[in-house]
Amino acid sequence: MSKKNNFTTDKLNTENSTVFSKPIRQTAEEIKSIKQKRKRTVIIVLSIAVIIFVVLPWIIVKLIGSSNKDYMNSGQTKFTYSQLVERVDLVNEPAKTLYSIKNPDLKNTEAVKKVIDFLKPQEELGEFTLDIQCAEKPYNITFKFDLTHEVVTEGQDEWELEMIKQSCAIMALMNNVAQVNWEFPIESGETKSGLFNRADAEKLMSLNVPIERFAESETSVQLLLNQLGIDLY
Repeated sequence: MSKKNNFTTDKLNTENSTVFSKPIRQTAEEIKSIKQKRKRTVIIVLSIAVIIFVVLPWIIVKLIGSSNKDYMNSGQTKFTYSQLVERVDLVNEPAKTLYSIKNPDLKNTEAVKKVIDFLKPQEELGEFTLDIQCAEKPYNITFKFDLTHEVVTEGQDEWELEMIKQSCAIMALMNNVAQVNWEFPIESGETKSGLFNRADAEKLMSLNVPIERFAESETSVQLLLNQLGIDLY
C-alpha cells in the first residue's frame, strides 16, 4: 500500500518566508525618497524618448535637407531665383542644347517639335500629335494623345502631373506660348482635357519671377530641369 503524506500548514516555516511574512513598515522619509527616485526615473525615460523620437528625426531631416538645398521643392525654398541660379554648380549638355534651341518661331513647326522632342515627353506620356495655334494671340499648343495609350487610362493622376511639368518647361523655353492644352481618352470612351498657363507655371515654381526667366541662360535652364525633376539622360 502506498503511504499518504499528511501536509499541513503547521509544518511550514513561516518565520523566514517571503510570502507569508508581514509587510515591513516604512518611514515617511523613506517613502518620500522612493517617490523622488521614481519621479527621476520617469523624467529620464521621457527625456530619452524625446531625444529618440523627436530630436533625432529633426536632425536627420535637417542633414538631408541641407544636402539638397540647391534644388528644393516648389513652395519650400528659402532662396530667391537669383540665389538658386548662383548655386547651380554644374550645367549639363541637355540644358545647353535646350538653351541653344529655345524660343522657336511657332510658325516653324519643325523648330517647335525639336524643343518638345528634346524634353522627351513621350517617354512618360505616350505618343501624341501637336496642334499649334499661332494665328492670333494668345498662342497655345495642344497635345492630342494616342487613344490606346495605357498610362492615360490607368494612371491619370501621375500622368497629369508629368504633363504639368512638361507644360511648365515648354512655356519657359517658348516665351510666346501662353498656354499648353492636352486631350486624352478615359475608360468610358470620352475625352478628358486639361490646360496649364503661364500664371500656373509661375505659381508652381514659386519664386515670383516670370517663367521665361528660367531660360535666360544655360544655368537657368539647368535650374528649370532640376526644379521640375526632368531628367534628360
